[in-house]
Amino acid sequence: MEKAKITRTYVISADTIIYQDNLQSYPISVEDIKQESDVDRLHHKMPEFLNDLCSITHELRDVEIPSGQNWEEKVIYTCRKFFTVGNNQLHYYYTLGALLEEKLWNKEAKKITKKRLPHTKANKILLAAKRTYILYSTRGPSYLYLSQCITLMFFTEFEKKIFCC
Repeated sequence: MEKAKITRTYVISADTIIYQDNLQSYPISVEDIKQESDVDRLHHKMPEFLNDLCSITHELRDVEIPSGQNWEEKVIYTCRKFFTVGNNQLHYYYTLGALLEEKLWNKEAKKITKKRLPHTKANKILLAAKRTYILYSTRGPSYLYLSQCITLMFFTEFEKKIFCC
């Protein structure tokens, strides 16, 4: 406020900010300007996430096996999917996670994969791939296709402390 040369008075308490000029006071409730944290959003959406996870399917649908003769060709095929606009489907993240799991997520495997991904999104894609793989390898890949609330944003936006990785 000093740098902005604001000469008015602000009174800040736990629940209100009051801006005062010479003639009037303008109270602003802190609740009105609070942003919901990732943890709060997760907490509010938890029933929806649990509903997704509790859904039952008898359809055993496998995830598409990427074409390629070897591991690197399969990674190249899968990574190409991330360059297609609107192709942010969970099963591609799961597939990439499964391929990296084969190599135990070692540095060389991640380095090869990062070269094939959009440079500005590589780290986010790898993180989402790992989280998607962990959840759906436990639950079953068939559930990738049933998910309505657990989306890519769930895997990329929520803080690391919510997940094990």
